[in-house]
Amino acid sequence: MPMSRLSPDGRMERTLCRWALQHRRQEKRDPVRDREIFQKRCTGCHALNQNREGPRLHGVFGRISGQIAGFPYSQALVKAHIVWTDASLEQWLTDPDTLVPGNNMDFRVPNPQERQDLIRFLPDEAAAETE
Repeated sequence: MPMSRLSPDGRMERTLCRWALQHRRQEKRDPVRDREIFQKRCTGCHALNQNREGPRLHGVFGRISGQIAGFPYSQALVKAHIVWTDASLEQWLTDPDTLVPGNNMDFRVPNPQERQDLIRFLPDEAAAETE
């Protein structure tokens, strides 16, 4: 069982996400590079604050998979009940079909550094987009 499915309601994972986000801000990062990778890899299908072909990504950390009202998720993703954390996003971006067979995402991020850049970008920049 993946680490992202430890508690039935996801409360523990959301608490861990908040803790990790507080500590993540202390990491060295290149926000310009992180944004460029996001624009290169994600914006063909996703936006931060609106649904497109893929769901909006604002608030993705700590959210349970398949839970944005009105977005047409695959039943596989809705039923997966994955809490999006560093670990689950790493698995998802590496190979969505391995994490959730039958999902609708046909895209992978094969480069490990780019996956880490995206995982660093999403919580801080997605929050900044709505401030």
